[in-house]
Amino acid sequence: MNQIYYFSGTGNSLRVATVISEQFADCEIIPISQKVNQNSIELKGETVGIIYPVYYDDVPEVVEHFLKKVKVPQETYLYAIATLGSKKSGSFETINRLTSGQLSYGKHITMPSAQLRIYDVLPKGDALNALIHSSEKAIKEAIEDIKNRETINPSELQWHNRNPLYRIFRKPWLKSLPKIDSDFHTDANCNSCGICQKICPMNNIHYQDGQPVWNGHCQDCHGCINACPKRAIQIKNKTSKKKRYIHPNITLKALIINENNSN
Repeated sequence: MNQIYYFSGTGNSLRVATVISEQFADCEIIPISQKVNQNSIELKGETVGIIYPVYYDDVPEVVEHFLKKVKVPQETYLYAIATLGSKKSGSFETINRLTSGQLSYGKHITMPSAQLRIYDVLPKGDALNALIHSSEKAIKEAIEDIKNRETINPSELQWHNRNPLYRIFRKPWLKSLPKIDSDFHTDANCNSCGICQKICPMNNIHYQDGQPVWNGHCQDCHGCINACPKRAIQIKNKTSKKKRYIHPNITLKALIINENNSN
């Protein structure tokens, strides 16, 4: 038996989890958001993967909460795959620390960034296709490393590996999360389709008078903004002209976690 736990807003990490799972027999893919509220989480499997996007040089808050509750059997090969818009992060140090030094392997995979709050960073045309192609190659490399039980370079687990800006921006961002969705809104293009509600990995959206309302449990993944077929969800006045992104090999149906939700 093998397990993969993932957190994904726009499909990058889900794509990695899906491709890896296809190469291992009896592999279960589990959304982290569906387990994080349990008091204790025992990981079960010959291999267990933690796959996530990097936010402010580290794991998303929900992944950190999840890791604080997991129990990793000594015989389990625990690996982490971080998807990010840059080259590396300090997230492996966090995972290794929270799992009492049991992280066996980690790999960063550069993928398109869907972070729309500050920048319009999505590559265009051939550059986007090249980045997707490069990431698919990196996933295959990770699969071979996992099959061969490669181990992480100890230098990846050191605090000095973190971006110097981590200390400046990470804590304020974490403190802002309970209110970070307060500036999300819909424009006149909203047709009350309910997709945003269904794909939200945190089950953070309900409908009131035919419009989505955010409930203050946002992880700032921007899945709802990028998945909206009408481009109707905005952050203040910052995003109306910015491109949207869902991983091209991941369907909206695959991203849906809250299938039973309806508006």
